[in-house]
Amino acid sequence: MRGFALATIICVLIAPSIAQPQEVPRVLKGHNLPVIAVCMPSGSDTLMSADLYGFVENWTQETHETQFGTGWVCDAAAFSPDGQCLAIACNSTSEVRLWDTRRQIRDDFAKPLHVIQIQEMSACLAFSADGKLLVVGGADGGISIWETATGINVSRTHVSDGPLLAVAINTESKLVATGGISGKVTLIPTHQGRQRKLVAGSEESMISALAFSPDGKTLAVSATHQRDESNCIFTFWNPSTANKIRQVTPKNPFIYLSSITFSPDGKKVAAAGVIKTVSQPSPNTFVHRDLGEVQVYSVTSGEVESNLIQRHPDPFTSILFSRDGHTLVAGCGDCNVYIWRIVKPK
Repeated sequence: MRGFALATIICVLIAPSIAQPQEVPRVLKGHNLPVIAVCMPSGSDTLMSADLYGFVENWTQETHETQFGTGWVCDAAAFSPDGQCLAIACNSTSEVRLWDTRRQIRDDFAKPLHVIQIQEMSACLAFSADGKLLVVGGADGGISIWETATGINVSRTHVSDGPLLAVAINTESKLVATGGISGKVTLIPTHQGRQRKLVAGSEESMISALAFSPDGKTLAVSATHQRDESNCIFTFWNPSTANKIRQVTPKNPFIYLSSITFSPDGKKVAAAGVIKTVSQPSPNTFVHRDLGEVQVYSVTSGEVESNLIQRHPDPFTSILFSRDGHTLVAGCGDCNVYIWRIVKPK
């Protein structure tokens, strides 16, 4: 069964003692393809991660066992904050499939809870804070909002002439932010209201990552220039006024950010992305490499507080703070999950 190209979810028991000092992350090995989504359910001591395979594995600190498989390749994946629902976008069939992770039993190919038919390929997914809504950003520049309990479409809105690459929904489920290759972020009320746009980059920029702060008063935006790879702009915005608050100063300039997340108290923000390095092994030879990094910033100052990992051979695709803000988890393209202790035990 494992020879098939599928999407894997891993459940890992997190005890306070497993996270080592931030210079030496704990590495969880078990996936066979890049990890593209992580989740630490509130009120739980588990960690969940999803890659491009389709098996669910329950982990303790010593052992793990396969629980179920989705049977579908992930073009995009997201967990609900409580970990009870997994959404996988399957562009080959123009579907988004939802799984109830609580109801699955030991099975190679579990049946989805709902199958959502979408008009175009989907590029990004985001759950509301209560897990009741799923926002799907499409390659056609439109977003659709769905009820996770019923699979019913709530609304569909066209926001861009080009593909959307990032989507986020605020804690109160009242505002959706989307961005794509247009270089603009569109703010869309989930109910009645006027769309607003903020320009986070130039006309040649693309929006690669978005995140709302827990109180909804700050929106973190990453804009990458499509030609000048040294020009990745990371900014904080006020979503109520569409005004820029400040620009973040990376320790090592990113060329692309794949994931942004706020700490539960809203005081820190972590960013996972790619930097470009150039080496010269010989006088006439230059070697360009794209390397992964994870950095943590102060929301108040925009300055780097810590550079958790530098010049990693593979990019980091998804990051998340634990519910107490003491631990940061990142999924990586090397098929592993990394765990850092941000706040050291007293």
